[in-house]
Amino acid sequence: MYRSHFFSILLTFLVLAPSAVVRGQTPEEDAREAFFTPTAAETSRAFAMAEQAIQERGLRATGPLYNISAELHRDKNAVTRNRLVLVTSYRYSGDVAILSYVDLTKGVVTRVDAISHTNVHLSEAEYLLAKEKALTTPKVRQQIGEYLGQIQVEAMVSHAAYEKDPLFGHRVVRLLFKVPSGGYLAQPIVFVDLTANQVLIDPEPNHSHAAVPSAQKH
Repeated sequence: MYRSHFFSILLTFLVLAPSAVVRGQTPEEDAREAFFTPTAAETSRAFAMAEQAIQERGLRATGPLYNISAELHRDKNAVTRNRLVLVTSYRYSGDVAILSYVDLTKGVVTRVDAISHTNVHLSEAEYLLAKEKALTTPKVRQQIGEYLGQIQVEAMVSHAAYEKDPLFGHRVVRLLFKVPSGGYLAQPIVFVDLTANQVLIDPEPNHSHAAVPSAQKH
């Protein structure tokens, strides 16, 4: 049923944003990196300000919207020491990434950009939702079999590249199942379409998929 869908899906990037700590850095570099990492309070405030700005600019629409990340933004063209944060949000309606530029020092959102059909990392809330939907699907549970309760579930966003693909513009998550020995189950091949609220199980075990080096683990 889903053969044509899966052939045109491209697995494009990892779920998690790159770590703030880079191996091999000096203590001074680590301290500087930590300074440029928003605190929990700053992240919460930036998310709230971004959500308000999105609403005020008429970009909220209906359906789910998730805040994906908040990163300190270094504006090379501005002479300022203000704490500038770039908030990335994802809106299901229209498959839209929303970038909000937040000046925490002044307490204003200086700019909001909306970009359709671009790659956006998966939020923790979306990962948990995709995982729950998959693991409560009888066919998935049956194929996992004896490893149920022992596996680590890894996830990454997949992206349909062609407008004619039925999954184009959908929030689709590919799940991988890692067993205690360190390997991965060849079956089931599971995609969760969060936009359509469907769990898709690829019936063709020999489908060709892009290589997956790593993903979010739990």
